[in-house]
Amino acid sequence: MVPLYTLMLAGLGSLKWALGRRAAGTERKYVAAAHAAEAAAKKLQVKPGNGSADALAVARNQYELGRLVQERDALEAKYVARQHRHEAVGRKLIKFRNWNGRLVPYVLGVVDLGLVLAALHALGLPHGLTPDAVQEWAKALVK
Repeated sequence: MVPLYTLMLAGLGSLKWALGRRAAGTERKYVAAAHAAEAAAKKLQVKPGNGSADALAVARNQYELGRLVQERDALEAKYVARQHRHEAVGRKLIKFRNWNGRLVPYVLGVVDLGLVLAALHALGLPHGLTPDAVQEWAKALVK
């Protein structure tokens, strides 16, 4: 029962680590997109010299700013979702660690018993569980 508990802890811990790495990577992309959108917004605020502004350049800059803002918003939503999943798995991991005294002896003991019985059934344990039947089954298994 302890190995199964340890395996479940290791699995949840590695899942939390992997989700944390994904969230950190998305955060880096989000920060880069936010800086690019901010730079494009500052570029729009630059006033042209004397004379009329080039309408095509202004439109191109507006379009680029809109595209960068959309990209930034999409990355922000992705980052928030991944960070939420990372935190949720972290909370579940903490809750599972706190179940140590209650979960390990009882629930995982029942799970271990079920696994042992399933393995014995797969090996061909007879359904009539009498001492003679078990002894014959063990002799047949050894042969």
